[in-house]
Amino acid sequence: LREVRLLSGEDPDTVGLVAELIALFLENTAAKLAELKRAVGDGDGEAVRGAAHFIRGGASQIGAIRLTEMMKQVESEFSGPRDVFP
Repeated sequence: LREVRLLSGEDPDTVGLVAELIALFLENTAAKLAELKRAVGDGDGEAVRGAAHFIRGGASQIGAIRLTEMMKQVESEFSGPRDVFP
């Protein structure tokens, strides 16, 4: 996120846009994290992969590298046959 802050500089329009993008990411991610938790509890590997992929995409867009890597790992863990839940 440091890079995002550096890109925004002091320009109020850019700072506002970055803040809006991050707020949207947080809002959408909260819902997807709940979906991910449900999918894990239900043993639904396909839903786990889908939620992790969505979160990874948004995280990479805003520069949340650690979250991006975590979701990449979750996707990888659940990338086997659709009927196998690790």
